[in-house]
Formats: sequence, C-alpha cells, structure tokens
Amino acid sequence: MKLPLLLSSFCAIALLACIPIEKRDSVKEAKEKNEYLVAKGVVESNVSNFLVEAADGRLMGVREGKAATQSNKVAIVKYGKWMVKDQTIMLKDLKVIAKALKISLPHVVSLDKREGLINLLSKSDADFNLEFAKMMIIDHERDLAAFKKAVDFKNNEVSSFASKYVAAIENHLAKIKGIKEGL
Repeated sequence: MKLPLLLSSFCAIALLACIPIEKRDSVKEAKEKNEYLVAKGVVESNVSNFLVEAADGRLMGVREGKAATQSNKVAIVKYGKWMVKDQTIMLKDLKVIAKALKISLPHVVSLDKREGLINLLSKSDADFNLEFAKMMIIDHERDLAAFKKAVDFKNNEVSSFASKYVAAIENHLAKIKGIKEGL
C-alpha cells in the first residue's frame, strides 16, 4: 500500500471515530422540545425550524471542513479551514440567538447528515475531493435559499442574523464552484 493512501485511510478512520454514535436524532429532539414554545406562541415555527436546521448545517460544515483539511489538494485544504472558521463563528452567533429565544438546538449532526459525512469520509484522494465539492455546492445552495427566506422573518434578531450571512454563503458557494471546475 502506498504511504499517501495509507495515511489518508488512517485519517479517515480517525475522523470516523470522532463521529458520536447516537441512535437518536439530535435535530428531531430539538424540534420536539421547541414545539412547546411554538404551541404557546413564544416563538414562530419558521424561526424555530430555521435555527435548528441552520445549527445542524453549521455542525455539518465544521465536520466537513475538518475532513477537507486531510485532502491531497491544497485548494480543498484551504477551503476546509475556511469552512471550519466561518461555520464556527456562525454557530456561535446562532447559539446566542437561540439562547435568547429559549430555542433548543441540536448538539451533534443529524442522522441524515451523518450518513453523508460517513460516505464522504469513506472516499480517498480524487473521489474525496469531488464528493466534498459536490456536497459543499448542495449545502451552500440549500443554505442560501433558507437564509434568504429568513431575511424576511418577523423576528428581527433572526432576520438580521440571516442577512448578515447571506453574502458569506454566496462567497463560499462561488469559491467551491471554482474549485470544483479545477478538479
């Protein structure tokens, strides 16, 4: 076995070992907890759902970014580091808003997203890079649509948060599309 392949396999196994094994879906649990607040009229359901889904996306983005730092392609490594930095900042901001609104957020990546992460980590070299780029494009397009919609929410904190990060998501999307073209 070649040394780079051995190292990438080792890194993938190490990253897989860091994925918490939970049978319950953290996103589903957060949404169930928040149903009480929605039923009482404390918070709107669109706000609650957006915050939960946005947190799940940020948790996934950090995981994907960390995985990308093990790539054999410099552009993917740099992008991965950028993802970890920006997603961590966004998640921190999300937590502040959620705390103020008493919204429960997921503490780990959803089961659905975890399957995608495990699939990504099973890839090596060029297959990893291509899968990572595809996932980033899908994730950022989905996030962009959700954040643009949240800009129009009645809740000013959530609307401001979404507005603040639309440009960042657009920048991430444009950058990964350019990287993907070079793969």
